[in-house]
Order: sequence, then C-alpha cells, then structure tokens
Amino acid sequence: MYKTFGETIASLRRAHGMRQQALAEAMAEAGMPVSNQAVSKWENDATLPNAQQFLTLCRVLDVDDIAGTFSGGDAGGLLAGLNAEGRRRALEYIALLRESKRFAAAPEVPALRSLPLYSLAVSAGTGQFLDGESYEMQPVGPEVPEEANFGVRVAGDSMEPRMAGYYTALGKAAGAVIKRVPAGKLQKLCGTQDHQGVAAWAARIQYVGVEELLQIAKDRGEPPFLVLCDGIEDPHNLGAILRSALLCGAHGVIIPRRGGVGVTGTVMKASAGAAARLPIARVSNLAQAIRTIKEHNIFVYCADLGGAPLAKTDLSGPVALVLGSEGGGPGALTRKLCDAAVTLEMAPGQATGVDSYNVSVAAGILCYDVMRRRLAKK
Repeated sequence: MYKTFGETIASLRRAHGMRQQALAEAMAEAGMPVSNQAVSKWENDATLPNAQQFLTLCRVLDVDDIAGTFSGGDAGGLLAGLNAEGRRRALEYIALLRESKRFAAAPEVPALRSLPLYSLAVSAGTGQFLDGESYEMQPVGPEVPEEANFGVRVAGDSMEPRMAGYYTALGKAAGAVIKRVPAGKLQKLCGTQDHQGVAAWAARIQYVGVEELLQIAKDRGEPPFLVLCDGIEDPHNLGAILRSALLCGAHGVIIPRRGGVGVTGTVMKASAGAAARLPIARVSNLAQAIRTIKEHNIFVYCADLGGAPLAKTDLSGPVALVLGSEGGGPGALTRKLCDAAVTLEMAPGQATGVDSYNVSVAAGILCYDVMRRRLAKK
C-alpha cells in the first residue's frame, strides 16, 4: 500500500519508539535543530523538510535505502539504475528544487467562456462609440461577472492626456493637491460609476446675504441681476439654474432655507461647478428677500403662466427673476410681491399635451434674454 511522505516518516518514528518531541531532539543532537511542530507538519504532509533536514532525518531514523523507503522501491521509476548514493543525491536535488519554488508548476485556470473585447481606446473626455466589428474574442475566467457580455480595453488611466493635463493645471492654479488614482479607486470614492474622471474634496459652500449680492453688483458698476428660486426641489434643476445664471452674468442666486433643495453634491455636479463660483444666498424668508430687493429699485419679474410674453417684456436694467417650483410654480405670496409676470411663448396651434417649459430651461431662456439686452447696450 502506498504511503505518503509524512506517513512514511511517522511509521519510521514509531518503529524507533520515538515521539515527535524525541525525534526533534534527536535531530538537534545530530546538528540539525528543528521543532516538534515542524516534525508534526512533515508527518501531516503540510510541509516538506529541506535537503539538509531530510538527510539528517534519514540518518536519525537509520534509513539507508532512501529511494526504496520513500518511493516504494519502484525499480521502473525515475531512480532506476542508480545506486544508493545516486538515489540519495537525486532525492536531495528534488528536495532543493521544491524548496526554491522556482520550478513549481503553475496551476491551470480553465477559460469558462469567451467575450468580445473591443479594441477602441475608451477614456474620459471625448469618448467613442463601440464599433460592432472592432473586437476580438477573449477567454475569461470566473472573476468576470456572469452578466457581463462584452469587454473594453481601457487606455492608460482612463483619461485622455489632454483632459488630464487640463484638470491638473486647473487644480494646481486653484491651490489644490492633485493626486492621480486608478479608475477603481475613483469609483469607490464617488460611490458610483457615473462620473467624468474627476473628483474633489472641498469644504461646504459659504452662503452669503442678500446685501452682499447687491454689493457685488455695485462693486462691478453694473445694474443688479439676481435669480430667486421659490421651492425648487429637484437638485438637477437647481444645478442647471445655477449654471445658466453664472454664464449669463447674474450677480447671485437666492434660495429659501426651507421649502427647497440646498446646494448638495448632486446640485454641485449638475451645475458643472457653477455652485462653487456663483454667490448664493440662503434666506429664511423669501418674501422678505423680495421686499429688500425692491427697496433697491430692482424690478422683480415672476416667471408664470398668464404673464406678458417674453417678446414684449423689457428685462433690461436692474432686474430679478423669480422661478417657482416644478409643479405649482411660484407661491401665492411670491406672485403678489412681484412687480410683473413673464411667460415664455410656445408654438401656436399644436396640441402637445405639455403646458410649460421645464423650470431650468425657462431659467436659461430668461437669463439669456437679460444678458442679450445688456450686451446690446455696450
């Protein structure tokens, strides 16, 4: 019956009437100190002794025929034709090869399936559409999720050098610490795959007061241009409004402390960073803010159905635009406090089933009209 290496050692030890501790002590006396735990691991086939330990073990256990004892005396095996010394040297060399681990056989990982691997370089920035013919079949293992049905070869760190250079220069100019990380780490930081290759740690924005917005216009020598949001609840809409307001030259945006969304991470992302550049006042009483604005001779327009068409409304001069909630528009008190209402026309004679523009779209149209009129006077 075939015995493993460990079983053979245990059998020889017991034949000499020795415990594992006694065998360890005998090897130490022979000039090769080992622990009884090491002997236990050998006998359990958990580890193998190195060549020197093996030869000392054979001497202590009185093993003369090494090949016959540990290989079952297989005369037709690889050791056939060697004398006792030759067999000893062969086994010693085998033990050294095992110990070095340089010649260990690599485990074979069978490919379970093949997926199309697209060769187009995909990166943040310009991006490309996947071509239905530009791929090669790639064997994949169990590490690829079962639901995956194609792969994409990502170029570099997944961002084009031109875009990476732009964001790096932008960050350094702002005094930020720039760190480039693998795409997987960035996804973990963002908590989503829906990002554009850049993330930033920043302090919460500092809201300002209404008077500060008015002072900004005064310092610039410009007639005040403000945007007020009455009950905007969708962060994407607020972000888009902030973006349009900044690009069209507004001096600031006023939002309520309650009854509307504040500047969140989603708002910041939807605004494309405008929320960090445009002064924002968050007030506890929007009605009082409107009264304060009017005291500075600023004409307040309310975007509302039933108002005067934009084409017939003069949005030049000191102006404030009030935008209401997505569903109900401005509140009743807000409407009452506004100087006038303005409506965006729609194509006549078409039964669209839609009665108004999205509030962020309306904000973009109105802000652009204010900017257009101001530019025309320069």
